[in-house]
Amino acid sequence: MKFKQPLGIFGVALGMGIGFISINQPTAHAAYYYWTKTKNYATPVAYHQKNRGTTAYMWDAHHTRKLHNLKNYPRTTWYLSKSVKMRGSIYYQVKSGNQKTTGYVWRGYLTKGVSPYAGTKTTNVTSTNANPTSSEIPTIVTMDGTTQVKNEQLAQNNAMSALFTGTVYNQSLARAASQLANGDAEGTDEWMNLEKSVWAELTPSQVANKIVLQESGDDTLQNNLWSGKISFAEYVKEDLAKQGIDPTSYAGWQIGTGSIAKDDHGSFSGYGWYKIILVPAGD
Repeated sequence: MKFKQPLGIFGVALGMGIGFISINQPTAHAAYYYWTKTKNYATPVAYHQKNRGTTAYMWDAHHTRKLHNLKNYPRTTWYLSKSVKMRGSIYYQVKSGNQKTTGYVWRGYLTKGVSPYAGTKTTNVTSTNANPTSSEIPTIVTMDGTTQVKNEQLAQNNAMSALFTGTVYNQSLARAASQLANGDAEGTDEWMNLEKSVWAELTPSQVANKIVLQESGDDTLQNNLWSGKISFAEYVKEDLAKQGIDPTSYAGWQIGTGSIAKDDHGSFSGYGWYKIILVPAGD
């Protein structure tokens, strides 16, 4: 009996020790990654898996739980909204184009640009960086109906498209952008009728992730445009930069551009207004 007593005490102590370890284990979990730095992106940036088909895990916000494996999404384009630094490594918070899959991925697993394997509808889409012809500018944007104004708008729209290197010109998007630029705002009967035909050609995820860019309304830039100090292309480029938009980050996206030109009497009414519609490639 005297021999068993120390053993009993040891057994109780051991049991308490085990209980202590079990209670404190989550707090001391070595895999918990603390954020030390973050950066937000106003405009989503397209990325895809660098080495397609290889294992690359997507994690929760603190690297404690595996959410997905990128190799199971071989055609998906991921859109970066935030980067975070965790324990010395940079992770990108990304989301799929259809908004269904999101998480944090080590940046080394990704490379910039739309996935070359992504599927996309091709209705009314021409070759990469192709310029629209004058016949593709709808009559609603001709103002006076003069050839002079129409050609000027064509040149402006081409100049805007050229800024977005690697994009794919879409005639339907251009028609919508032109209508928006010329005052048929979203919500009007004219816009709603056009919207039905344009968005019907796109996938639901493309419609959900479309981006519409427009002029910032900067008086100095507009005055420089009106006075001829800068070209229309320079005006748009500077205006986009002012808004923090990098036109080179949309390679693979579909694009449509619209603008207002000076009328044949030299009036500046509306000159400098523009709309740019961008649609990502489908998943």
